[in-house]
Amino acid sequence: MVTARWKSPVVVAWCDGCAKSVVMATPDEAALLARLTTRAVFRLIEAGLVHYAESREGSVRICLDSLPVR
Repeated sequence: MVTARWKSPVVVAWCDGCAKSVVMATPDEAALLARLTTRAVFRLIEAGLVHYAESREGSVRICLDSLPVR
């Protein structure tokens, strides 16, 4: 079991891929949950294997519903 303490607040946002509101996480948080490196999470994004949203400021949030959890 993984216990995580989030540095950032939980963000619920619309995911176009899921067509619903979902919990979104930073790449670092997603990596922790999926037991991957942050770079591996970015590879999943680049390959189109996870849903994500990018803000106007350039920050990225990953849809946790689309994240492969190990």
